[in-house]
Amino acid sequence: VDLDHPERSFEFELPHCPAASNSQEPDMRESASGKGQCEANGVMKGILTNTTSSRVVVRLKGWEKPGGDIVWRGARVLCADLLRFRLSLKGARILELGASSGLPAALCASLGAHALATDGSDHIDMFGRVPLLEANAQLFADDLALGGSFSAAALNWGLDEAVEAEKEAEASMSEGNGDSIALAPLRRGSFDFVIGSDISYDPKFIPKLAESMAFFVAEGGRVILAHTAVATTSNHAEAQLLMVAKLEALGFRCVLEHAPSGAAFQALPDLDLSASSYILYAQRRH
Repeated sequence: VDLDHPERSFEFELPHCPAASNSQEPDMRESASGKGQCEANGVMKGILTNTTSSRVVVRLKGWEKPGGDIVWRGARVLCADLLRFRLSLKGARILELGASSGLPAALCASLGAHALATDGSDHIDMFGRVPLLEANAQLFADDLALGGSFSAAALNWGLDEAVEAEKEAEASMSEGNGDSIALAPLRRGSFDFVIGSDISYDPKFIPKLAESMAFFVAEGGRVILAHTAVATTSNHAEAQLLMVAKLEALGFRCVLEHAPSGAAFQALPDLDLSASSYILYAQRRH
């Protein structure tokens, strides 16, 4: 896939915790309280895995936005938060919804996950493909040799759309045409993490977004959403309340972590974020 989009490199410092072998990653309750993390130089840090490199570089193409960046702020917040889950990411199956350039999915893949970045509507071409995400999947390099993979697929939100995507994915794989999603097929309950950034900003899309999350996340899996944007026809509070209500109605327990006190937000002190920005963690009730 050859696209005339600017290419950028994103460098992440891998958090260090000297007592990694005895540490626990943050669960839903710990995420909101800041527990389960290490601190270094006054900045919240995550957990060190057995890698020799202290940083990872992700190369991506994307649409240039005001200021020259190719990703939205929410993607950076989500990446900062995902670094806290490094031990859980290795070997995990990750689904990113509304991925745009796919930075969070690419970071997960660099940390050893099998990540599938998806996008829909305007990002799907006449052949039913997602050219930008496919181009970025080709750019992926497993520099840390953790065995991760990064693939791309088209996916619109909603229960009916999820069922149809599952049928198409299985048919494609049975025909031997499933290379792009072979490691993370779009099957019900097949993803350990379903993630997204700045995708819950418009109330009219939230019901179908919640349906997609509920369909694809595994039992015991986690939903993580970073939210820094809102539609001009709505407000942060309305979008947040609706997102939580829809997920709870589908059997999820939700925890919110707000800016600026949340650990992921503290890791990005130079990012100009409103106090309405938040990260939502959701897991199915037992």
